[in-house]
Amino acid sequence: MMDATALAAEIADGKISAQECTDNAILAIEDRDREMNAVVVHAFDAARQQAAEADRKRASGERLPLLGVPITIKESFDVAGLPTSWGLEVFRDAIASEDAVSVARLRKAGAVILGKTNVSEGLDGWNASNPVYGRTNHPMNANWTPGGSSAGAAAAVAAGLSALDIGSDLGGSIRLPAHFCGIYGHNASAGLIPLRGHVLNGRKARLDMSAPGPMARSARDVALGLAIMAGPDDDEATSFKLELPPPRHQSIRIFAFSYWIAILRSPPITPYAEPLRPLPPTLRRSEPTFVQHGGSCPTSPSYSPSTCACLVVRSASARALKQDAAFRRRSTRLRSMIGPYPPPGCAQA
Repeated sequence: MMDATALAAEIADGKISAQECTDNAILAIEDRDREMNAVVVHAFDAARQQAAEADRKRASGERLPLLGVPITIKESFDVAGLPTSWGLEVFRDAIASEDAVSVARLRKAGAVILGKTNVSEGLDGWNASNPVYGRTNHPMNANWTPGGSSAGAAAAVAAGLSALDIGSDLGGSIRLPAHFCGIYGHNASAGLIPLRGHVLNGRKARLDMSAPGPMARSARDVALGLAIMAGPDDDEATSFKLELPPPRHQSIRIFAFSYWIAILRSPPITPYAEPLRPLPPTLRRSEPTFVQHGGSCPTSPSYSPSTCACLVVRSASARALKQDAAFRRRSTRLRSMIGPYPPPGCAQA
């Protein structure tokens, strides 16, 4: 499969139709994804309808950056009418009522959505397995892992099943699978791409450190996907400029005597191993609660210092979810005490 930019140009020039592109992608998924298990939610009928509409738009002279290009979406992002479970059994039947902001922007740019790609359970891991969809294998070797948590996204793009996908990254969930599968992935700056529609069961963690980002077959596709998805949202008004100022220097030679690169014999986490040593027993004590809420744990987990450090970082995101839920409960109680707002007969400002 060509990269998304080239496909969009071929469709715009009439060299290939969006319907042909979509049919080819669907055939590739049906033929090559049985062992890999990357695209775990199929929306082929809807995709064919979107492709037909894209061809009509092109024939009428409309030009969009991804018009007719077949893409996939990481399972953790809401796509209207499709499940969003994050690979957790308890949310197996949760169906999204509307698109995530990033998905809606890709759709508005003309992309054809083929379906959703597999994730690590709860997006918490560097593997590619969960009880809802099973395991995703590396496109080059079924005995290898594609990484996680954006496992299916990286595998599908690398295998040519999809021209573009969206990942999300907190502790390496875009960067690791992109590296493992040999594709391009960008962990966007926090706030650059809105997170609305990337939460479980309609919840929203205002302080979440996770960041969406494009996963693609070329650097120019990453830039294109980022430009489409970035920008403020009504719910998250953080705004960034995508245009960077011109470089101050034309060559890196000027930095030769200004900076040194240190190569360490061991990861920089090593000095922090001792403070993290008490964490494994604490994590093991938390397993019953984790399992109760739909997770799964190995019988005798072994947590390395680096794993503990990642879990500590991720716990901040989980704490934000808990705080958000408590705020909503307090707000609900307050509204019940006050009564309807605005009061009957009064117009809302």
